[in-house]
Amino acid sequence: MIADVYIHSDLSALVRVFGSDFKLVEHAIAVNEEDEIILDAQTHKMYYVIDLCDLQISIGDMIRGTNMAAHQFKNYRHENVIENLMVVPHHLYKAAAQSLESSILGSVRLKIYSNRQDALSYIQQAVSHQAYL
Repeated sequence: MIADVYIHSDLSALVRVFGSDFKLVEHAIAVNEEDEIILDAQTHKMYYVIDLCDLQISIGDMIRGTNMAAHQFKNYRHENVIENLMVVPHHLYKAAAQSLESSILGSVRLKIYSNRQDALSYIQQAVSHQAYL
């Protein structure tokens, strides 16, 4: 699998799952554009979950991907995104994701999780909390 995407309607979340066949140079721009089209089409705000658990990339691609995410990809700052959540399996991926929060890389705000279920549970709690307000 290169990358899969679905809308978790119960949680108002766009979930992007990157597969082991994903190649940054070949696929990143098209995947980003697909997500942007989906986000543009929404009539309400939603959470944006990026799951990198199955992703197999080199250190060079990780650095290149971090730079692309910070400077080229608008989805992390899309008007229909409530909050960005990233699922990363390794400490090295976590460090790269956290670097997006630096002002040099655009101050992208992310919540980092080690598995998708924890990220979705966070959204469920946030949605439940909003229902009480």
